[in-house]
Amino acid sequence: MKRSGTSWIVCLVLAAVLAGPAWAAEPNCPMCGAEMGAAKFTVTLKDGKQKLYACPRCAMLDTDVRAAKALSATDFLSRKLVDGRKAFYLAKTSYGECCPPFWLSFSTREDAEKFAKGFGGQVLGFEEALAKLGR
Repeated sequence: MKRSGTSWIVCLVLAAVLAGPAWAAEPNCPMCGAEMGAAKFTVTLKDGKQKLYACPRCAMLDTDVRAAKALSATDFLSRKLVDGRKAFYLAKTSYGECCPPFWLSFSTREDAEKFAKGFGGQVLGFEEALAKLGR
């Protein structure tokens, strides 16, 4: 009886170890260390590898986004992914979940401008955002 109890424990531990990656939380931002929130930004490099950031500002500062294969910004209001090159960015808004100064992504300029009325910040297109960061 004791032997089968030990076998069950071994099976449970093995199952937990194998299932662990499926239950693992998303990684922290490689730029600032913040947990991933609603402002996530994904950079797909030329080799197909993806780098996930907590906000567009971190991605634009840490990676050569112009040379990236693809960019995916998370629209802050709908939480849907949008092409990062076509997104609009709200820079230095008073609301954010990453590291200050806060930057958020929006699928339309109109949404970014409406949000800015309540929380401040400057609405920028992709190239304007890179220029603001000196990139």
